[in-house]
Amino acid sequence: MSQDGKQGVLALELTASLSIGAGGLQAAVGGLTDHLAMAGVSAEAWAMLDGGDGPFPSGCKLFGSVPIPGFRIAPGMGAAIAKAGHQILHLHGLWNFASLVALRWPRERPKIISPHGMFSVWALRRSSWKKRLARALYEDRNFKGCACWHALSRAEYLAIRRIGFRQPVAIIPNGVELPPPLEAGVGSSGKVLLYLGRFHPVKNLEALLQAWDGLNPQKKRGWRLRMCGWGDAAYEQKLRGLGRKDVEWKGPVFSHAKEAVFRDAAAFVLPSLSEALPMSVLEAWSYGLPVLMSGACSLPEGFDSLAAFDTGTTVNSVGDALGRMIALNDGDRGAMGVNGLNLVKERFAWSTVAQSMAEVYRWVLGAGPKPNCVVLD
Repeated sequence: MSQDGKQGVLALELTASLSIGAGGLQAAVGGLTDHLAMAGVSAEAWAMLDGGDGPFPSGCKLFGSVPIPGFRIAPGMGAAIAKAGHQILHLHGLWNFASLVALRWPRERPKIISPHGMFSVWALRRSSWKKRLARALYEDRNFKGCACWHALSRAEYLAIRRIGFRQPVAIIPNGVELPPPLEAGVGSSGKVLLYLGRFHPVKNLEALLQAWDGLNPQKKRGWRLRMCGWGDAAYEQKLRGLGRKDVEWKGPVFSHAKEAVFRDAAAFVLPSLSEALPMSVLEAWSYGLPVLMSGACSLPEGFDSLAAFDTGTTVNSVGDALGRMIALNDGDRGAMGVNGLNLVKERFAWSTVAQSMAEVYRWVLGAGPKPNCVVLD
């Protein structure tokens, strides 16, 4: 039994990778695994060692893997899951070896699947033939065994229904850690616009850099764009060729270094083409930063709460949003940041997210009522 008297649950959080290359999945899976304990769920995260750097979430189990053309496999993971004593499997992500492993999960025990944005129109069009092949070979069998889908947003719920899946869907966002409240707030520099995340085409960074370079230097008023992240070396080099004026390039940042770049920023930007629900925006709000993001980030509450400006996805629309943010005075930017911080406290704190997920686990196991976050139609 948990401290609140509810029945304990043993859950396995399964994903392909928890290295830096996993992007937001690293923080999402790790954060959920760590915080489920407070909701009476004993959770363990499994992933492959894929040669990527950490830091890895605490308490995760990593399996040695080997690459084959277009894929990576970890035979030990498949053998281990067939013997696992967990009550429920929660699969995070699709189109990889973890889905094959999930096929070995005992049929009498429930399985939940989180697409994490991989059912968006943009994502399905990318390497579409590979995904059609994956569905034919193994994913359709994996999907058929899903007791309940997990969507990070209503947009992802609609994507699940659009594809044709009729199982229940739990709509639960990602969570985020809150920094110490006395230190949270707009950064000290007042002149840094921060991007932090993967250097990947889906993030629409080419449009961001072109829009930034196109701003009148006098209108920038001393602002700098700080790019913190990682990605394919050739693609990063292409981006560096676009971002030439008032742009600072940094590698990946973690722990105290990550905290430092958030605290030194005055605003955050993500003009993405497709997101399930970006961890980086939640983190920016948790530090009291106003945000520039596209509607594709699936966080309309950010616009409704006056915590974000909509960048759109074109060079011109991104440029307009950049100019709008820079033109604000410190007080107005600070007010936007406070709105974002309040939004995180109300809807995206890990304690709230983990409690909702624990309720879904108990319902799927037949040990609790249907949570309000679960949609049946």
